[in-house]
This record gives sequence, structure tokens and C-alpha cells, in this order.
Amino acid sequence: MSSANDGSRVLVALRVPATAERAFAAFTGEIGQWWQPNGLFRFTRRGGTLRFEPGPSGRLVETSPAGDEFVIGEVREWDPPRRLVTSWRHESFAADHET
Repeated sequence: MSSANDGSRVLVALRVPATAERAFAAFTGEIGQWWQPNGLFRFTRRGGTLRFEPGPSGRLVETSPAGDEFVIGEVREWDPPRRLVTSWRHESFAADHET
């Protein structure tokens, strides 16, 4: 069991002056333009560009500079602009593990 003070929890909150429709479109359709891999928020060692494949059977994918793809997660719910649920995994996770 982890506590809030042991470094195992990350919470990021941000308010932006945008409609729900615009925020959903920016998060899902433009994620590759604003998500920059760094030491804390990185899914693979090599880094790359993220993109969502839209829709209820879509995926969240990272494409490396060499063109290799890593599937970060699968879209579980797609209800623009109200709800987006996706699984995610780091490349270090076992093949059958996800969050």
C-alpha cells in the first residue's frame, strides 16, 4: 500500500479557457503537438510522438523518431466531449500488465 507522501502518486490539474469540445479535441487530436516526453512522463526510453486513434476501439500510440510504434494503451470509452477512458502501460511493464 502506498501513501500520498511516498512519491508513488502524481496529480496534475490544469484549467484552460476552452469549451469541453475544444479541450477534448486538443487532448485527443493534438496530443502529439503538446505532449513532450521527459524524465517523469515518458512511456519508452527512446521517446517519441503520441497520437490517439479515435473511437471506442482506438489506441494511444507512441511513434519513435525511427518509426517504431509502442502501444501505450487502448481506448476503453470514447464519448466526446464528456468522457475518455484509456488504459496505459510503460514499456517496462510485463506484456499482460496495464493500468
